[in-house]
Amino acid sequence: MTDFIARYEEGAVEIQHGGEPNDEELILGDVVVSDGIVQTDLGRRLPEQPNAESRALLAKLKVPRSRNMLQDKVVGYMDVLRREPQMAAEYPGVPHDKLFTAACRHVADGRSCDECSCDGQLVPRRRLENGSPQPAVHFGLIASGDAVIKSGEERDAVARREGVVAFEMKGAGVWDMFPCVVIKGVCDYADSHKTKAWQRYAAATAAACMKAFLDYWDRQYVPGI
Repeated sequence: MTDFIARYEEGAVEIQHGGEPNDEELILGDVVVSDGIVQTDLGRRLPEQPNAESRALLAKLKVPRSRNMLQDKVVGYMDVLRREPQMAAEYPGVPHDKLFTAACRHVADGRSCDECSCDGQLVPRRRLENGSPQPAVHFGLIASGDAVIKSGEERDAVARREGVVAFEMKGAGVWDMFPCVVIKGVCDYADSHKTKAWQRYAAATAAACMKAFLDYWDRQYVPGI
C-alpha cells in the first residue's frame, strides 16, 4: 500500500537541465510530485521507494501525453474548488509572482515586497507573460529538512549540489517510514521574499493534483474501476 501526502510546498527552484532552464519553468501555484527525497539536514539521499506500484504509476505520468492529461484534471478540480468561497482557491495574480535574482535580499522583515519597495532584479518568467497561467505538474527530487530556506543563494547551492527542484519540511520523516508519494503546491521561491499570500492557492493546487493522481491510481490498481 502507498500513502499520499498533499499540502503546500515550502519553496521551489527553477528546474534546470545542464545549467540552463528547460521547458519546465516552475512558477507559484505549480505542483511538485516527488520521485525521491533528499534529507538536507542530515546530508543523505533517502533510498528509492520499494513500492513497485508507485514507481510504475510515476513513470507513466511522466510521459508528456499522460502529464498533459493529469494537468487537465488538475485544472478541472481547481474549478470545483473555486466554487466553494471558503476554500479561497483563487489565483493571487501574476503581479504577486516575483522571483528575484538569488543575491537580492528582502529589504525589511515583516513587510511585503510592495510595502518596503523591493526593487531588485527580477528573473523573467515566460509563463507569466500571457495572463493567469494554469498550474503545471512537475516531477523530481524534493529536499526535506528541519530548517526553513530563506536564502536564494543557499537555495541555488543546494539545488545544484543535490539536483532538487523543491524544498519542504515534512516529507523525509514519512518517506523513511513507509512507501509514499509526496505532492506539494509551490507557495514561494525559498528566498528572503517569502510570503504567505500563495499558501491557500498552493494548498488547493496540491489537493487538486492529489485527486487527479488518485484517479489514475484507482483505475490502475482498484478492480472494477
